[in-house]
Amino acid sequence: MKKILFLLLGFLMLQTANAQLQPQLENPDAEPNCKMIRNNSFLNREPNGKNTPDYQIVFSDGFVTEYLEGGKYYVRTKVTFTSPCEYTSTVVEVTKPHFSIKVGDTFRTTILATSTANGLIKIKIQMNGTTNFIILEQIKKS
Repeated sequence: MKKILFLLLGFLMLQTANAQLQPQLENPDAEPNCKMIRNNSFLNREPNGKNTPDYQIVFSDGFVTEYLEGGKYYVRTKVTFTSPCEYTSTVVEVTKPHFSIKVGDTFRTTILATSTANGLIKIKIQMNGTTNFIILEQIKKS
């Protein structure tokens, strides 16, 4: 019985630590506004609140293009929505030499939360057995 309690306590501590590592949204919507991701451009918001330098992601016409190093390189994926808040992506083009992502790689993305007022989207990306949580910040249209 002591072992079970110890294992349960360890599991709960890991879950709490994992939840604290996940980025959080300011002013989240009551329900995710999943349409917000379609046909928009975003920056990657890092846990420190700053945006990843020289990185942009554009959702347009069933494709996602991630621009790296200020647009010098890009990764393009074909997107298929499996539900309003989930999509799978298949990499169709990579221009950065020796990059870890290759043509044909697939991954699954889930929109977990949005903050329409702040132009933020929290997503979960699953690829090659790893899971990452990312916050995208919508680029304001002028």
